[in-house]
Amino acid sequence: QAAEINAGRGEDLRLGPYVLKAKLSSLGYARRYAVRHVQSGDCVELLVVEGLSNDRQEDAIESLASVTKRASELTADGLAPALECGHEAGRAWIAMPTVSGPTATDHVVRHGRMPPEVVLEIARQMVAALTHLEQVGLVHGDVSATTAVLTEQGRAVLLAPGLRPIVRPAEGFAHTDLAPEYYDSVAPEQIDG
Repeated sequence: QAAEINAGRGEDLRLGPYVLKAKLSSLGYARRYAVRHVQSGDCVELLVVEGLSNDRQEDAIESLASVTKRASELTADGLAPALECGHEAGRAWIAMPTVSGPTATDHVVRHGRMPPEVVLEIARQMVAALTHLEQVGLVHGDVSATTAVLTEQGRAVLLAPGLRPIVRPAEGFAHTDLAPEYYDSVAPEQIDG
């Protein structure tokens, strides 16, 4: 925070009712931050999406609000759904519960391959979470090692269910705004011609 304030970008630390505390791992299409609610003091995570075109921004915000409302029905342990959303200064933001632990990507980078039985348990937990999403009519749209957080309690938690298809309705390797690894997990129906 001090570096941003000293660089004259202190106003960028506030987004909606939140103050950005620390940058977390990126989802490629959205930056992820640990934040604190200004009034309540509650700490949550915030996904920040920049670069929504003006003609798409209104539709995206409306769709994000719809997903946030439907996410209130989610009760599975393996999901970190949207709690609230908004937009400000050309950026859309989505608040999610804090999920402590490394992403599966970070874990593999630090510790190497996981044993097969661990991979199977993570997959089992992810399938249970995806089944719960399907029951409430949501599609995750971005199941990957980048969106799976491994908690200290041994849970695999999927971040941001339903959000990627809203903020990036058409994707593919011909789109050059993301690094190639962020396209590896895109749902096939999201890839445009």
